[in-house]
Amino acid sequence: MTLYCPREAYELALNSHVSSGKSVTILMTPLSDLQGYFEVQVNDVVAINKVNEHKSGYAWTGILIAEREFLVSLQEFNGSINSTLRRFRGGNINVALWSGWFVDVSYPWDLLSA
Repeated sequence: MTLYCPREAYELALNSHVSSGKSVTILMTPLSDLQGYFEVQVNDVVAINKVNEHKSGYAWTGILIAEREFLVSLQEFNGSINSTLRRFRGGNINVALWSGWFVDVSYPWDLLSA
């Protein structure tokens, strides 16, 4: 699934990233049913995983802002976001929370409601 967010969501993520001074910022949004979405889990390690069950939590909006060092590590880990996030644990990951509107784009006609 793809989430379409307004410009303000991107601005929130970018401003949060700049003010945090961290290597990566993940924008997430609260959902009452995460089935079919990617969940952002924030514990000792930040992880992004596909959810196949009905549960509430924080969905990844698909917006991730990263510094060069994160992108280099992402390439070293063959594109594995979770492996790269594990390398940057210990306070070098920022999460920003978007609670505004978004559109879940599963089909092209879903964009009409955006």
